[in-house]
Amino acid sequence: MSLNIVENTLNEFGLRTLHAVDFNAPISRDAIMELVPAEGKESLGVYPVYDKELKMHHVYAVWNAREVVDFERVNQFLANAHTADDALTPCPSPIDGRGVKRIVPVRYGVMWWIAKGETMSLAIELAAQLYLEQMKRWPTMVWANKLPANAPDCYRTVKDGQVTDLPLQVATWVPERFIVVGIPAAEWDAKYDESAKKYV
Repeated sequence: MSLNIVENTLNEFGLRTLHAVDFNAPISRDAIMELVPAEGKESLGVYPVYDKELKMHHVYAVWNAREVVDFERVNQFLANAHTADDALTPCPSPIDGRGVKRIVPVRYGVMWWIAKGETMSLAIELAAQLYLEQMKRWPTMVWANKLPANAPDCYRTVKDGQVTDLPLQVATWVPERFIVVGIPAAEWDAKYDESAKKYV
């Protein structure tokens, strides 16, 4: 099977889109499922399409993000915007077209979709665990577009048996029904240590 990934994007609504093509045969659902992180499978939609004119098989896989996102590309775009109007144009970034007007204060963060019936505190705990697993550090901040009624200033999480408070901050750059956990760039500018195979 000659599976080719032609799109792998995260849009302004927190939807990850994976677009694969094959010129020889339909793409199996299993082949796509191998590329989708386990955390994203709950909201996954897989849409096969056949283009008769080009004789090409397409598959679009779409899911709500529950993954580490590199926000540096958003910040690079904003730093190079020369006018206020430039900052409102679609961003060539992991958060395409969001029209973010200010620098995102985190380099790497776990963007986590809050499923129907899931509490914000559970989402924070799961996102923090994924951040620890992927980044080898515990997050120190939570950002959300909107806060639930009577939301606390900090969410209590447990790491290695110790209670940790994660401050909660409203952030318009976070899509609705999502949170982002991470370490603010001002506190930690992550560098990947190839020999240690982790961020330091």
